[in-house]
Amino acid sequence: MVKPTGNEKEEIQKEIQKAIDQKKSSPEYISRSTDLNNLGAIRSAISLYFADTKGKFPPSLNDLVPKFLKNVPEGNWNYNPQTGDVSHPDYPGK
Repeated sequence: MVKPTGNEKEEIQKEIQKAIDQKKSSPEYISRSTDLNNLGAIRSAISLYFADTKGKFPPSLNDLVPKFLKNVPEGNWNYNPQTGDVSHPDYPGK
């Protein structure tokens, strides 16, 4: 195997960074990032509600507004008020 020279390494690193930057600016990447950030915000709000109500989960995500969330972010959220679990069908396991 031939090892790249210093200049070749720099060029390879630039090409890799360019590909990463292009992916990060794609609509799919931005949408996924937004959904996952919103999921984290909703989960944090549920935790705050739980602490504030001494162990109760909100009956619906709308009950987090306006004290814990400015609004419920757009998205296809699956919420279980019995357990406080929230998820998004596009990101199972997240």
